[in-house]
Amino acid sequence: MPHQPTDATPEPIKTESRAPALVAIALLIAMWGFAQWDFTAVLYKLTGFFTMNQAELNWIPTVLDVTYFLVAIPAAMFHRRFGYKLGIIVGLSASSFGPFLLYPAIAQHAYPFFAASVMVMTIGWPFLETCLNPLAAELGPQESAVRRLNLVQSFFPVGLVIGIFVARWLLQFNLKPSAVGLAEATARPFVIVGIAVLLLALGIDKVRFPAVASQKNTGRMRDELRSLLLRKEILIGLAAIFCCQLAQATTWGTLMYYAPEEIRGAQASLGLDMLLVCGILAGIGRFTGTALMRRVEPTVLLGIAMFVGIMLIVSSATLGGATGFALLVTTSLFMAIAYPTIFGTVIRDLGPLRKTASGLLVTAAGMGGAFELLVVNTLRGTIPIRYLILSVIPCFMMVLVFAALAQRVPALAPSEKAAAS
Repeated sequence: MPHQPTDATPEPIKTESRAPALVAIALLIAMWGFAQWDFTAVLYKLTGFFTMNQAELNWIPTVLDVTYFLVAIPAAMFHRRFGYKLGIIVGLSASSFGPFLLYPAIAQHAYPFFAASVMVMTIGWPFLETCLNPLAAELGPQESAVRRLNLVQSFFPVGLVIGIFVARWLLQFNLKPSAVGLAEATARPFVIVGIAVLLLALGIDKVRFPAVASQKNTGRMRDELRSLLLRKEILIGLAAIFCCQLAQATTWGTLMYYAPEEIRGAQASLGLDMLLVCGILAGIGRFTGTALMRRVEPTVLLGIAMFVGIMLIVSSATLGGATGFALLVTTSLFMAIAYPTIFGTVIRDLGPLRKTASGLLVTAAGMGGAFELLVVNTLRGTIPIRYLILSVIPCFMMVLVFAALAQRVPALAPSEKAAAS
């Protein structure tokens, strides 16, 4: 008979002992939002230093999602073996090492170094996501896990908005590869960033995390995977988070096309400018949603948000023009709570299976983000953008189904948490 996952329940964590850990998690999530935005924006600017064909340019926006797909499960294996805290340190270390590799890439105009540095930078982020989310859920009572995850995830759009402003500042410089010494001057800030992230890793190492951050799983991961994938509620959760990421990526990814098609005289830059508004609305949505979850069950709130989102998308497609564009931007306010609420609801009652389940969820999210490019690029030339956005309605419907079913699934008893196949 396969070795069963342990069902050891950690002793309640005192508020004062978990507060520094939650602050550290919120800080790391803000940094993660900042880095993800600047990553794509600045890397596109750096491509002028290399001889790249269109296919090589196209891989840049997909590399992050592909890395999530490839690294999330191995990252979860690492967290099971060594604990959350060491996973955070390893994730930050990988993210700091990548910028160092950019220096020889830019200085030597070496595309292989550039591709390697990009991949190394992105490896750190799924490491962080697969441990920060379940760790936040575990730092307190189980009944408030979803609200707590929404709270710390509210700092992601904060970092995103800061990242947009920083990216605009960086992108105003006219980088020309032929300028003498410019390659080294351009690479130098990335080295500074790498040092800063490495120092952050050293600082996080000094933070006193509760014992749960260092706990290790004793069961076999393949048994945990089999147990999870045989549960209908887990499969529905994976489908919901895939659709959630696909819907958000599609909504934001179509903004630059919607504006010039539907608003007379508008440029694609208007859509890019509205991404800042989307980030602000996402932050407002998450902080407001977190506050409402004190009085409203999170999955009920999620269902309401998805219903409003569907109405906004239908109205945007029907009305078009500036009004339709504004409605499309407004969906960010209601999509904001979807990701952390789905994630938290799925892992809340899983006990020692949380780490493995987090790996599955991050993998599904990465697949959803990558699939957006296929959807948009396939349909953009065949139908108007205002109708293309209707493709996210099935995604919202899937999340709505998840929210409805989650309200009917009672919390698992301890014996059920450890049940394997």
